[in-house]
Amino acid sequence: MQEVFASDEQFDWLKTKLKERPNVPVIFFTHAPPIGCGLRTVPRVHVRSTNAYLDQNHDPYRWYHLFKNSPEIVMWFSAHYHLSHIHPDSHTVRFGTHFFMTGVHGVSFTRDGMRQSRILDIGRSSVKVLTLDHIKREVTEEGGWHGEGGAIGSLVKRPHAVLSRVGSFPVGEAAAAAQGIAPLSAERCLVSTMDGYSWEAEPKSEAVFGTYHIGPVLTGTAAAGSDVWLAWGSQVGRSDRRSPWRFVRDVRGDWPLEKWELEDRVDAIAPHPDGGIWAAAGTGLWEIGTARPQGKPAAERIAALPEPARAVVSEGRRLWLTAVSGALYLYRDELRSFEPYMENAAAWDAWHGYSAAVVPDRGDLLLQSRDGCNEYVLRLPVQIEDTGTAGVQAVCLGLHRVLVLAGGRVWFAEAASGTMRRLDIGLGLATAVSRIYHDSGDDDCPGFYVAASSGQDNVRPRLELWRISRPETV
Repeated sequence: MQEVFASDEQFDWLKTKLKERPNVPVIFFTHAPPIGCGLRTVPRVHVRSTNAYLDQNHDPYRWYHLFKNSPEIVMWFSAHYHLSHIHPDSHTVRFGTHFFMTGVHGVSFTRDGMRQSRILDIGRSSVKVLTLDHIKREVTEEGGWHGEGGAIGSLVKRPHAVLSRVGSFPVGEAAAAAQGIAPLSAERCLVSTMDGYSWEAEPKSEAVFGTYHIGPVLTGTAAAGSDVWLAWGSQVGRSDRRSPWRFVRDVRGDWPLEKWELEDRVDAIAPHPDGGIWAAAGTGLWEIGTARPQGKPAAERIAALPEPARAVVSEGRRLWLTAVSGALYLYRDELRSFEPYMENAAAWDAWHGYSAAVVPDRGDLLLQSRDGCNEYVLRLPVQIEDTGTAGVQAVCLGLHRVLVLAGGRVWFAEAASGTMRRLDIGLGLATAVSRIYHDSGDDDCPGFYVAASSGQDNVRPRLELWRISRPETV
């Protein structure tokens, strides 16, 4: 009943305001603290009542994700516990945000006998947090803090992500196809290779559980719910990942579970938000398997393509089409039509409100990262004449982090801080990259896959799993 609650509208407004002012320091004042701040609690009062944190019984973790992913939030003051500043955990630091407990003035409200308030002193070249002791009637430094390094703006720090390769194991016998990795679940992914096989792999156990084998090299793979979707030639097939018979043991058998023959060659597919997929085939956009009445799901041609597709990317109900000419188009589902979005894109991706494009520019490749409010541009350390634009891939990882594959090399870019690191993949050339499966409300993806091939017959291609992390305290 006494939970400190914010509506979805209030919270969304707050997130938008933070994005509108990148690198501008922000100080929060809330009655209750957010979960994950580490401040001292009162176990027999607020913890028992399950109202120790903001939105504790509704969606407390959105506040955790907010300060974790917003280096602009430099300080956060809260009260609620009616405790003073004498406790060691009345000031904590998490992900660069300083959290401060604020005491009480009145005699009848204190829980530890102390009566204290905070003083925040912001100068041109310094930041101080002091204590006003209402019993001593003086200002003290008890439980206080002095910021080092100058003005408050210096507290806005974007810590570099820590990258670690946590798995590397052989998958298949041929190199992974371009854009041939599809995350299936938190543990598994699908790797389509240039010999026509698609392998269900589990990096955690370094195991490959089976193969979805058609014969020809696939032109598209996608996962939607419990279904795996494969495209080859003019055909699209669906397999149920819950079925123990999903793997092909006899290529002469009737497989996959369901199959559709379209009018033209299928160039690319992408998951549809209603289940099923979008498929770009020849001059038409198809919707397949999005509704399941009695009998077989339908395949419906829903729109004409402005140009033949090279790739399609879906984000919710939005679909982007990269044409063979390099032009990028946005599909409006409510209008059943495409509109021009960008003139020339070597690669494109969109995820959780972020987008990334690799754009040719006078012999170089530029990386553009956007979030609706801000745009950052970095120049890739490669020349088009050395890498070409075929096979270039960009993968959004949130927070303006982007994975770029070009010419067999992979870079991890943190566009907001203007930094870029080349990965040591340890084996030949990279052929495909992908996000890991990620369905939480966090705006940053915690990892990615890299498929690499040595080009040698006696060395098998490998799938690498990389994790992204950063220290929780500073």
